[in-house]
Amino acid sequence: GYWVRGVDLKYPEFGKTEADEFVIGDLRNPLVVKEVMLAPNQNEFEEGSFDEVYQFAADMGGAGYVFTGDNDFYK
Repeated sequence: GYWVRGVDLKYPEFGKTEADEFVIGDLRNPLVVKEVMLAPNQNEFEEGSFDEVYQFAADMGGAGYVFTGDNDFYK
């Protein structure tokens, strides 16, 4: 029952996204990060806007990298 926002350079090509909202954007751009880190109906950043944030980067190993546990995790 969580609300989920997906962000990537392009829309998923191999299936429909399960995210409630999907944003096409480059998270290397600080302006894009600032925009997507605002929760729905929020005008400015507030601490605790999101319960969890996951960043998956294909050049970092994708799911294989995440499941090893050898990664940064912030909650």
